Formats: sequence, structure tokens, C-alpha cells
Amino acid sequence: LRHRPLVKSDSAPPQASSLLAPGPQLTMLRSFPGSYDNPPCYWNELCPFSGSGESSSRGYDLCEVPTASAVFQEVLQLLTTSTDLSTLRLRGLYLSRHTARFDLYCAQKRVLERSLVLGANEQWLWHGTHKEKVTPIL
Repeated sequence: LRHRPLVKSDSAPPQASSLLAPGPQLTMLRSFPGSYDNPPCYWNELCPFSGSGESSSRGYDLCEVPTASAVFQEVLQLLTTSTDLSTLRLRGLYLSRHTARFDLYCAQKRVLERSLVLGANEQWLWHGTHKEKVTPIL
């Protein structure tokens, strides 16, 4: 998932805290929600292959994630662990689906799983996480 600003508008984007719906803690994104042969289930829910979304010649689809979706809500929940949502303005959240890169990721993960005694200890990090912060997170 990537954040990408929309076309500039005169109004400020809403505070992220106003977009967070009350409810239980969601867990779809806290671990890999697919398998080595199947992409995450939310890819097709949020970005159908029917031609909707912004496709590019680079081989990926870029689709806006609706604020009411479980994925959007879980991203906000995850953000609360590292920032105060009232200080963040969020214009939109986008899913970047790149099936060829997903296949490469799966192949590399299989190699790691076979070569490591304890398996791959994969951790999800936010884009822009500083190199110095990675070790304490792990």
C-alpha cells in the first residue's frame, strides 16, 4: 500500500483521526494475508481486474482504497501505534498491485525459507523507515 497525493485542491485533507471508524482491532495486514501461489485477497476486492483503476505500461494497477474498507481502517489502526492521527492529514490511500513483482517476491521468499534454519522473520515497515530504526523494530 502506498500513499499518493491526489490532484491539489483548495480544501485541506481531513485529519486521519476523523476517518478511523470505531471497532475491533483488525489483523489482515499484520501478517502476510496470502500464500506463495495466491496474492492477498484484498487485491481483487479493492482493485478488480475488470479494467478499473489506473493502469500503466509498467505493469501495475493503482487503485484508491475506500475509507470504509477493512484495509483502510487497519492502516489507520497501525498508524496509531507510531503517530497521533490528529496530527496527520490524509488525502488518500492507494493500493499498488504489481503481479510480476509479487511473483518475484514469492520466489525470493521460498529461497529464504529453504535456506534459513528458523525460517524468514519477515517484518512489515512503513515506507520511509530510517535504516537506524530497523534493528530496534526487529
